[in-house]
Amino acid sequence: MTNTKELFASQKSKTFILALIVTAYVAQMASEGTHNMSYYVLWTKSIVEGNLLEIYHATPESLIQNSNSLTVPYTPLSQYLTSAMSWMVLKFLPDERASFVISVNLTCVLFTFLTAFCFYRTRKKLEIKSPLFFLATPAVILISPILGYEDSIMSFFLVATLISVNNQKYFVGGLLAGCAVLSKQLTLMPIVAIFLLMVNSKKLIPVFRFLSGAAVSALVILSPFILSGGILLYFRAQGLTSVHTMLSAQAANFPWLGSLIYRISELGFIDGIIKGGNGLRVSNDEFRQIGYLGSGILTILVFVTWAIYWGRKVGAQNIDLTFGAAIMIFSYHLFNFGVHENHIYMIIPTLFLLSNRFEVWKIYKLASTALAVSLLSAYGFGEQSRIFNGFSSGNPELFTSALGVSLILYLLAFSQLLFSNPRRVDIQSNTFIDKL
Repeated sequence: MTNTKELFASQKSKTFILALIVTAYVAQMASEGTHNMSYYVLWTKSIVEGNLLEIYHATPESLIQNSNSLTVPYTPLSQYLTSAMSWMVLKFLPDERASFVISVNLTCVLFTFLTAFCFYRTRKKLEIKSPLFFLATPAVILISPILGYEDSIMSFFLVATLISVNNQKYFVGGLLAGCAVLSKQLTLMPIVAIFLLMVNSKKLIPVFRFLSGAAVSALVILSPFILSGGILLYFRAQGLTSVHTMLSAQAANFPWLGSLIYRISELGFIDGIIKGGNGLRVSNDEFRQIGYLGSGILTILVFVTWAIYWGRKVGAQNIDLTFGAAIMIFSYHLFNFGVHENHIYMIIPTLFLLSNRFEVWKIYKLASTALAVSLLSAYGFGEQSRIFNGFSSGNPELFTSALGVSLILYLLAFSQLLFSNPRRVDIQSNTFIDKL
């Protein structure tokens, strides 16, 4: 008789499970997820119609910034990719609104599966878990397509960067790092961690190759702005995206905890809990900027302290870059203002790259559970879901409690990661990225 372990190890079982997973993703392809989808559709539609500069608040004729609205798109590569997908889908689906929604979701799901393909190609060499575990992780499915976030795009390029650099493909790693940052600027933090660890290893030629690759990809991706003369306006518009007027936006972190404690002290325990779901608004521009700067410095200090501690124990050149990226992502999420619930998503594929280590696999499960709790409590299965659309509007006390649980899980995961040995394992992978 075939036992359970053998059953799930068979090729037929893997194919069946993969088919179920693909069906689950495809079934949600038309989901509009959160209110963010309206922005994604607007930006994609504008690019398809040839209005790239306008979505970055620039008037093409005069090259003057025409708005200070905070609703500015991510860095442009994500927009190029979703727009290219929309251009193809529009040929088969005449309903414009539906085609743009499906195109955004389809692009994000495509990059989720590309990330899983990276894991598949590296699995035997890196001895990581089956990519089916990654695809079946609830937080991964929730991010896209159920809630329609575009974070899977930047996460793919981050994973590809880590694989390339760990395999000494520094120029290719730089190209992919540029793509990551220009898919969504959040990846700048783990890319900085990778760069600092490379510099600390005192290998100047790899650093030069990495920077050269990043510069090439940046020039290519930003060429529409450079050629049109609107590059300065683009950077001004990107500056707006980093400005949020709240301590945190439905994200379980220390600024949110601080705002909750403040509300409880001002309003009492019950009213403080009820109103503590969303972070406090900070109207004072000077105080907000000090907060942003201070939390950013704290993030860097946490990473540098960790790098120095482990550098002395295992040698700076022996620290696994993936560990460094994970530490920086966690630090950014826990200590920074203006963090949204989905911003930590890139920790999930980053930790999965380290899933060959038992202690990190436990951390992966803690972090992915925390993210799933946070996403479900905020939006459930989407704003239009008839089954469950979260606690954030109807049950604020439950929402606050759920965020508290999420924060505890994040802290457990982060503390375990801080004290896990980050010594690099010298395993040469055999991925399609290595052949570039």
